Amino acid sequence: IVALVPASAQITITAADVNAYLAPGTAVTGRADTVTKTANIGALGATSWNFSTLNTNFTTTSTSVRPDTTPPFGFFPGSTHAQRESIAGVGTAYSYYKLGTNLLFTGIAVTGGFELRTRNIPDETVYQLPMTLGTSWTTTYVESLIVTLPPPLPPQITITNYTVINTVDA
Repeated sequence: IVALVPASAQITITAADVNAYLAPGTAVTGRADTVTKTANIGALGATSWNFSTLNTNFTTTSTSVRPDTTPPFGFFPGSTHAQRESIAGVGTAYSYYKLGTNLLFTGIAVTGGFELRTRNIPDETVYQLPMTLGTSWTTTYVESLIVTLPPPLPPQITITNYTVINTVDA
């Protein structure tokens, strides 16, 4: 007797996968649609999406670097990974992460014509690992944003509380 049963493919994202993704020298290109007002990406749990109607008019590339080789590293102690991105006309942005049991986002620093730093306390949980379909987690943190403008302007400081609920749905 042979029985055919529908089955869903399942992958698991592990710390080793994230470590490879954030390995120094790895470049990731992102595309954004800053024009389209809405997009229907399908039903919850869908395994494929149709983005053909989106206008990807903004492209950015981030390159992973060793955090201790970046100028603002001292503001993000314990970071294990960083990504560098050039921002035309502004400077360079660095995003800092800690990879251990989970992937944590520590904050961002922008260097150039002005200085900007965000710091999350506690660090934001970006990925709860291992991550599979249905993985869900909540992360609560306080983001401090400090913008240092050229003198005589004083630094600008903003503190915001966040609670983020994440669910892996595909």
